Amino acid sequence: MIDTLLARLPLFASLSSPAIQLLARALQVMHYPEGTLLVREGQMGERFRIILEGEVEVVKALETPEARVLRVLGHGHFFGEVGLLLADGRRSASVRARSAVQLLEMGRADFETLLQQQPSLGLAILRAIVAWMRQNDDAVIEELQKNNVELIRAYGELQAAQAQLLEKQRLEVELQTAYRIQQRFLPKTLPDVPNWQVEAYWQPALVVSGDFYDFISLPDRRLGIVVGDVTGKGVPAALIMAVTHSMLRTAAELYASPAAILQRVNDLLVEQLEPLMFVTCCFCILDPVHGSLIYANAGHLPPYLQTTQDAVELRATGLPLGLMPGISYDEKAAQLQPGDNLILYSDGLVEAHNPRGEMFGFPRLREALSHHVDCHALIAELTRHLSSFTGDSGNQEDDVTIIALQQNIRN
Repeated sequence: MIDTLLARLPLFASLSSPAIQLLARALQVMHYPEGTLLVREGQMGERFRIILEGEVEVVKALETPEARVLRVLGHGHFFGEVGLLLADGRRSASVRARSAVQLLEMGRADFETLLQQQPSLGLAILRAIVAWMRQNDDAVIEELQKNNVELIRAYGELQAAQAQLLEKQRLEVELQTAYRIQQRFLPKTLPDVPNWQVEAYWQPALVVSGDFYDFISLPDRRLGIVVGDVTGKGVPAALIMAVTHSMLRTAAELYASPAAILQRVNDLLVEQLEPLMFVTCCFCILDPVHGSLIYANAGHLPPYLQTTQDAVELRATGLPLGLMPGISYDEKAAQLQPGDNLILYSDGLVEAHNPRGEMFGFPRLREALSHHVDCHALIAELTRHLSSFTGDSGNQEDDVTIIALQQNIRN
């Protein structure tokens, strides 16, 4: 019965029948009478809910003189997802049954498992969040315009200042939400790889970044190394980054080849991304015991292998993820000797400009790599060169990400 109900809801239109059945097993049918307080503002969110019958109202500042209804949700709508996505999980509004309601519910653990198994469902939920945020912004602006018609006529300059302040506040809330989502998907610690040093540098140009990186533990003590860049800024880019991160980790469990991993994620993203959105990504798999590396590249800048004599690009061709279906990716191999450095980076490093408008570029990058040092000192050297080149203006144009790995020299 639940299978049939779920299949009729637009949110799950992209799921296969087995996926629908898996989802149905995680959901419970619950009934609540009119007036039931389902969620209280400020409390931890622990359940994801889908409305089958009846209506609920989303209320801000419930039981206070400032209480106001933000939205009314009915059949097919869902709530509780933001409280499960964000680390602190506290609800920003209350939800109350406007009438007797019938809901489908699942807990936090089932929700997180479902998103890992069905990345396309996660993207559908995240898109719905963005759509709601935009609708809510439009409703707030419309209400302010209606309530302040006389003020607009009499105090044009004051109205313009108020509009700017509201826009700034809205953008700050949006950016903070995106930042919190993004932080959850970046590595909290560097991997501990015996006989290897691992260093990472990540500096967003704004509150949120289109850049992302990851380290993935694989069978046989191998290590997956990922650097990527999502087009766009703000909440949409942060959400696409989160979905791509989950897709890459899921694909890495199914495929042993970097090229196959990128091809799988590309085919999934093609079905989900808006036009003109795409993701560049370099995926490497390191065997730290033997120092061997295999890698594939989806439109990202090529890594460098720095030896004691030279620094060479590790090139592999392939279009960015999400542009078109059926793309195949070159897969190449390299061998790291003790003391060699592997460097992955984003375009914010080479495309930075100085006050005269000159680009940092690859010649300066190769010059900075001409001095062979350990990977910690290497990142310090690269960022020093970049800072010296751009000057002290503090106007960083783009996100900068650098990852360095070095095999220790055995005595």
